[in-house]
Amino acid sequence: MKPEQLLRDVFADPWGSLSPSVYETARLVSLAPWLEGHRHRIEFLLGRQDASGRWGPLGGFELVPTLSAVEALLVVLRRGDQEAADLREHVDAAAEAGLCSLACGGMDGPLPDTAAHELIVPGLVESINRLAGPAHNLPLPTELPPDLREHLRHRVGAAGAVPGKLQHSLEAFGDERTALLVPDAPGLVGSSPAATAAWVHLRGGPTRCPGRSRALAAVVRHHHALVPSVTPTAPFERLWVLTMLLTTGCAVGDFTGLREQVRRLLGPEGAHGVHGLPPDADDTSTALHLLGLMGEVQEPAVLRRFEAPTHFACYIGEDTASPTANAHVLEALGLYQQHTGAGLHPWTDEAMAKVATWLCRVQAEDGTWSDKWHSSPFYALYCCAPALHTYGGPVARAAVERALQWLRSHQHADGSFGIDAGSREETSYAVLALARCIETADGPGEADQELLGLARAFLLGTMRPDPALWQDKDLYTPRAVVQAAVTAALEVTDRLLITAPGPVLSVNDALATAGDHLGRPPGGPVAALAAQVSRVTRSWAEGHKGMPLGAIPSLSAVVTRANPDLARPELELIMRALMWIYAMDDLFDTGGLAAPEARQHCERYLAVLAGDEIPAGGRSYDALVPPLKGIVTDLSVYPLFLRLRPYLVEHFGMVMASMQREITWKSALWQGEHAAIPGFAENIANARLSIGGPAYYALALILLDDPSVERVLPQLGELAMQGNVCIRLANDLATHRREREEGVINAVRLRQVAATSSDLDSHQTLAEAEAQVARELRWAMTRLGTLATTQHTDTGRPERALLGIAHATCAQYGRVDFRV
Repeated sequence: MKPEQLLRDVFADPWGSLSPSVYETARLVSLAPWLEGHRHRIEFLLGRQDASGRWGPLGGFELVPTLSAVEALLVVLRRGDQEAADLREHVDAAAEAGLCSLACGGMDGPLPDTAAHELIVPGLVESINRLAGPAHNLPLPTELPPDLREHLRHRVGAAGAVPGKLQHSLEAFGDERTALLVPDAPGLVGSSPAATAAWVHLRGGPTRCPGRSRALAAVVRHHHALVPSVTPTAPFERLWVLTMLLTTGCAVGDFTGLREQVRRLLGPEGAHGVHGLPPDADDTSTALHLLGLMGEVQEPAVLRRFEAPTHFACYIGEDTASPTANAHVLEALGLYQQHTGAGLHPWTDEAMAKVATWLCRVQAEDGTWSDKWHSSPFYALYCCAPALHTYGGPVARAAVERALQWLRSHQHADGSFGIDAGSREETSYAVLALARCIETADGPGEADQELLGLARAFLLGTMRPDPALWQDKDLYTPRAVVQAAVTAALEVTDRLLITAPGPVLSVNDALATAGDHLGRPPGGPVAALAAQVSRVTRSWAEGHKGMPLGAIPSLSAVVTRANPDLARPELELIMRALMWIYAMDDLFDTGGLAAPEARQHCERYLAVLAGDEIPAGGRSYDALVPPLKGIVTDLSVYPLFLRLRPYLVEHFGMVMASMQREITWKSALWQGEHAAIPGFAENIANARLSIGGPAYYALALILLDDPSVERVLPQLGELAMQGNVCIRLANDLATHRREREEGVINAVRLRQVAATSSDLDSHQTLAEAEAQVARELRWAMTRLGTLATTQHTDTGRPERALLGIAHATCAQYGRVDFRV
């Protein structure tokens, strides 16, 4: 996504983009069955339970959501909710499995510092023991003081008010007396759906609390029944997204409106990252830093109210200090000092030295930091290392070097970074941290180029879902913030690696590296078999309107070379499917279809693939429906077809959706609407699907008849998607001159358009654009070769096929454009 579009989306969204919370949603099941979507929330809990009976990621983070879900399901059983009467057997089984997981070690081990866990866990354990009876008496984790909850109740009662931060976890107190201390007011209690549900429940229900009940119902409607742990989070997300983009040099357009938006968040007590929670040093310092980056330097005196003897507290009365918040304070103070001059503001100088010293002191021996707001050390390192590098002075040099040494040693073989399997978010933080600490006029060294190039290839090729890594009561994902990190990482690697001057591969050399990086599939005499496949395919294609006959000979040779484990009938079936996809592409590309008509075509085709009734509408006769029905009929004899049919439909759907998107982009290109044309990364994310690769790979997995593919589809999907990126880049290098004449969006053309503002003439910009795409292809091929070294299936045939498809197709593009 382009930075400007991402900002427009974020600043237009008043709610925020947080993922649903198991903990919070379960509290609504338990406390607010009157809310719309009650059954959907129960089904959500049933669907999110893992095979061990738990909810949430391991490492201690599963305890709070598991306790919350089990308690909620036990309440559903006790109440006898009629809305879920037909789910009772499933609810009972899930609750029993959850209880067993908690009794069998689920309460052991250290607890992560998630919000209010010392209140939440005892309250839920007490309620579960009451509901489940003596047969399931759960102990309290040994590290939690048994009387802390009651002690806090007494303290709050004596004070006559619930502090703002504790209101966020009001449900954990569980008593009417505490709820009565929170006055009625517009909006949610403590910006928390769970706290609000508890407040309404303890004060007599929705009829007696209409205002808060309406606010809670509005949140439920907006989030389609499944609620996040805190809402609305728009101010926090706007601050973090804008910071990620600006600190890495992304172009975001005019600052005027952005400055005004950020300025509004700052009040005399600081900035609120979430409406309804008190101001904190994290959001306040980030807002000050952002204004400075946009040319409006404000005196940072408001931060004094958060100052502690050795560091800065996030908020008044904080128990656990945050390194990332202190890193943001250091950047705000440092930029102010940079604009106004060192030595002129003694408090600023002293505060910066204090924070830098503290950050160095709390760094772990291995070079990382841990933080209460995020479960991954890559986020903390992304915040702390660049802040110390830029503003920490000589005292911080060793700490920064330790951090970068740890980072460089923790890249996975596939180019990603992450505490478990690599994720887009953590990989982006690693890239941004390293880039901000090493970016110089000379560019990164050879080792860092390799690291950044493989990380970029991962970001362009991966389809892994983003895990929940941010910490509140349980883990969550702020989707806009993650997307901003990915966008910024791709932008900075684009600048450091792809568009930077230097020696590059020629186009032919880049295509030839397919053999070097991917290895060649098992050989043998394939010419005769390819000729047979070609003849049979041509005979079939001549009987169906719209099939691209000219592509058959070269494509038959590629398909035969790519799939040495398949016999002729399977190769012919793949060829027919690919011919069908090419015909559909031609229909969309040259058939003059408007978007609504294209959608109707896709609905028909997906219905055929799924075995559903074909929807009415559009043309009375569609020439592509009969050949597709024949392909489905022939596929149905293979044992894996029925089991992988949803997977096949999904991947054909990916291809169709991406082709429809290209219709829109092509129209924008023809009409000169350049703002609607995608950036390079956005185009690759779509174009890796429109080439038909996802459907091709799904067919190969069905036809190879290895039942073990079902258990490793995500791993095979990652390999296949990386192959799609390679094929797309190779295609664009080989065909960009023809596609330029056709008005098609192409990676080379996008690169050339981006370079038109330079002093280079059109021939030079074209040569540079080709060289840049060749760089991308090299990194993509390197990553694909690495991924393919791991065998996930029992036979290894699926991996060999996926690799062979990418290799043979890329190599063929080096010789001929088989769409001509």
